[in-house]
Amino acid sequence: MWSVGRIKEYLPAVLQPIREFDALDKAQSPELERLLEQIIGMTDEISAASAGEEGLRRYETMLRIAPAPGEAIEKRRFNVMMRLQGHLGYTHVWLEQMLAVLLDENACTIDMDYAARTLTIEVDYIYADRLGAITRFIRDRMPANLLLITADTATQQTGVGAGVYVQVLDEVGIAVN
Repeated sequence: MWSVGRIKEYLPAVLQPIREFDALDKAQSPELERLLEQIIGMTDEISAASAGEEGLRRYETMLRIAPAPGEAIEKRRFNVMMRLQGHLGYTHVWLEQMLAVLLDENACTIDMDYAARTLTIEVDYIYADRLGAITRFIRDRMPANLLLITADTATQQTGVGAGVYVQVLDEVGIAVN
């Protein structure tokens, strides 16, 4: 952690032996330490990824997000970051960056089958509770000619899992030969 140190250390060598500066040093050093802690705490509250209770409350007010009573701080942080990511247009790079922000790095795999126009996203099973929100978020921003398939990796981990299959096409054609 940062430290202000002793004020006397910043004085020129000529002034350091004066006893009055010792009294000033004792009185002001704790105040400056508290001030430094408040500044560091304030900078942590600015970023949605590190915001605490107060910072999240400000973000939720600005973004008009109403958290559920007793909702965990991680879920609230996820909702704020999801809303902040929503202003960007859809690209594959945007999708990768958005998922990296909302989930841990390497917590999902993205597979784009251009021939079949299918986008498959597999999310690590520990984020299965966020899968529905992520699916709705991506579905609202992706092109309508893509088929979105999202699932969690629980089927690979335990043999049992849940997934979501969402079709975003306006028309579905079936060819019979």
